[in-house]
Amino acid sequence: MFVRSRDNSDVRSFGAVFDECKQELQEIHLNIAPDTLINTFTGHVMVLRYRKLLKKGCYEKALSLAREMISSWFTKQIAHVQDFFTRFREDLFP
Repeated sequence: MFVRSRDNSDVRSFGAVFDECKQELQEIHLNIAPDTLINTFTGHVMVLRYRKLLKKGCYEKALSLAREMISSWFTKQIAHVQDFFTRFREDLFP
């Protein structure tokens, strides 16, 4: 009884699930990761539509917003990487 209760409520029992998810994430290649992220965000919007949690006519707006948010995030990541390499180059070759 106690073991079953712990398995259902104690996050420490989720170690194997965590390890499997971690392994799967490590196997996602860099060229696939952006598509995976985009599909995840747009998939959430589709689920909201399917469950009728979006007002009528808001699906396209929500999808557009999700794409804009992803695009903005990618732009910030690219700028961060460019800044890193610029500072790295300046430190190496003053």
